[in-house]
Amino acid sequence: MVAWLAMELGGRSEIALRLPSTFALAWALLLLYRLGSELFDHRIGLLAAIGFALHPGVAFAASDARPYAIALAFTVASVLALVRWLRRGRLLDAASYVLAATVMVYAHYLFGVMFLVHAVYALWPTRPHGPVSRRAFCIAAALPLLAVAPLLPQILSLARRSPDLSFAPEASLLYLVRVLVLAVIPFSMLLARGRLRRLGVGSGLPSLILPLCWSVVPPALLFAIALLTPARVFLARYFLAAAPGLALLTACADRTTDSTRGRIALIAAVAVLWITVFAEGDQRSQDWRAAAAAVRSLVASPDTPVLVQSGLIESRQQAWLEGGDTASYLVAPFAFYPVRGTPLPLPRSVDDNARAYLESLARRLERHERFVLVTNGSPVEFREWLDSRMANLRVTSRPVGIYGRVSVVLYDRHPP
Repeated sequence: MVAWLAMELGGRSEIALRLPSTFALAWALLLLYRLGSELFDHRIGLLAAIGFALHPGVAFAASDARPYAIALAFTVASVLALVRWLRRGRLLDAASYVLAATVMVYAHYLFGVMFLVHAVYALWPTRPHGPVSRRAFCIAAALPLLAVAPLLPQILSLARRSPDLSFAPEASLLYLVRVLVLAVIPFSMLLARGRLRRLGVGSGLPSLILPLCWSVVPPALLFAIALLTPARVFLARYFLAAAPGLALLTACADRTTDSTRGRIALIAAVAVLWITVFAEGDQRSQDWRAAAAAVRSLVASPDTPVLVQSGLIESRQQAWLEGGDTASYLVAPFAFYPVRGTPLPLPRSVDDNARAYLESLARRLERHERFVLVTNGSPVEFREWLDSRMANLRVTSRPVGIYGRVSVVLYDRHPP
């Protein structure tokens, strides 16, 4: 819906598709500033917003036409509404919490781990009591869970197919430790020499439960899921929900540190860890626009096969390769950057599971004088398969260009 609306308003434009993410995170910055001001003071709110904007994962999401930015915005909105509701008891804040928490999960299923953060904060024994009872919170928290019930069949389907859809590495305890250190460093500084009391929020510790849990629970929970199930979901962008909590916690440590040298050390340590844990780079180097232009320069007939190995994880599933709508999804880059030929999906790799599909594809290629191979990543294994399969048909290959991670290879049949 967001992509459709963006293209209706902005036309077929990369900028139009990316702008919803930019707007969503601009809104998230404002909400985080208000949350920091609500929990602590305006300076902490400002420092948290600045840190959040400089977070490498957040900066990547702000320019990416995927749902992480929208999910982040509604994550911060849900926490702000929850804090205000628990403190003031206004019905409008309760309704805002239910709505924001619901949209958060619709934007990205894995951001549902935030419900545990909400529960820990709302039910924490030493949190100052407000006008909202724990029973009222439980009722309100149940409403977004009911609202996302229509997603359950899709979530269960993804869970069943998780061995085929998982591309992240195995869950690493060392990587989890690196992630948790992001929260441990500023929290340890706050514990040192009674700095909690400088936050101006009573005893200090109860108010820090929210950013601390926000920083720790999403990665820890996804690590447990990846460890105990076939779903390898322990990936930096999947626990990006923790970024606002980390920004708040770091802002609190900076706010209560008197020494300039100490602040520089804190910022340097956190910056290095943020970059090593959250920096993304793989998607930026896929220049499908240039690859499509190269294909258009090679192909004149709409019947010319264009073999596309898009790298999408769903191409592991044999049924998706042979389906109608699913096959069109696997060649989606050439829906946005159209080419004259006929895009045909390739499996993620040349393996035994794909042999039957590849053989049927090869028989189709034998009827054509020319076809093009486009791969996301190294084309070596597909070139070796094609060169071997077409060796007796006087078909030769010629590399056309490499566009980031995307390679284009031309195949031509020579007359006898």
